[in-house]
Amino acid sequence: LSEYKDLYELIQHNAPYKGVKPPKNPGHRFMVEDVACGLVPLASVGHAMGIETPVMDSFIRIASICSGRDYATEGRTAEKLGMAGKSVEEIYKMI
Repeated sequence: LSEYKDLYELIQHNAPYKGVKPPKNPGHRFMVEDVACGLVPLASVGHAMGIETPVMDSFIRIASICSGRDYATEGRTAEKLGMAGKSVEEIYKMI
């Protein structure tokens, strides 16, 4: 960050991000991958461990509404990852 005044400026000058365009619609693979394969498993495993994830849950819900999909069901849930019904210790061993 020393060369730049803030994180926004740093990201704007980050070479790997040059030319990357934002998604044009909510069905874009970035949305699907980041929500279904990123947020959903984190929130779902958190829930399985007894951890509340209200912000992630909100983002998942908003993404679902915008795209017309149910990411909380479609995504990689704790159940699909074989973690449902496991103790916190068992989940830790799995990850």
